[in-house]
Amino acid sequence: MADKPGKINFTLSINRPERYKTTIHGEELDMSGQLDNGTDGNGMRYIARVRIKHEGGQLVPDDSILQIKSANEAIIYISAGTDFRSSPYKQTTDSLLQTALNQSYQEGVVAHVTAYQKLFDRARLSLDDQNIKQASLPTDERLKAFAKDPSDNDLPVLYFQFGRYLPICSTRAGLLPPNLQGLWANSIQTP
Repeated sequence: MADKPGKINFTLSINRPERYKTTIHGEELDMSGQLDNGTDGNGMRYIARVRIKHEGGQLVPDDSILQIKSANEAIIYISAGTDFRSSPYKQTTDSLLQTALNQSYQEGVVAHVTAYQKLFDRARLSLDDQNIKQASLPTDERLKAFAKDPSDNDLPVLYFQFGRYLPICSTRAGLLPPNLQGLWANSIQTP
């Protein structure tokens, strides 16, 4: 949400290093393709769908991008899936995206918090905090301050809790485990 009306402007695109195609369907940006399986090239098929719900301004779909002009608020929704153990993956991603779009942002937040807190609230950690003023800093500034003065005991607690939050939100019954792409495995063909 912008602090002044009409101040949100951005262009959104989606890509990956190989084997993808982006298309626009109405106001939806899709990225789809088929991964290489290392033998005949016909690995998992995938799709990622992106929609923007906005207040005020204008949404301009164009070729392979979505552009927001002069909006007051914009929320980006993403639904992605593969055909691994899920043959109707395209329909599933569409259904999940529609469900998210049909509820308010606040309803989505409440549903998410309710779901993850069932597991999250089973553990607590607190350390004696001697430097409470750093808690109001943005995370990047807080990390720099911590390097100079490690008296911010709430920062390790924050990292502990964030480390728990990620697997709780990405590993649920019936879902695949989270992948290892990213900082630790940043190539397509990970060694």
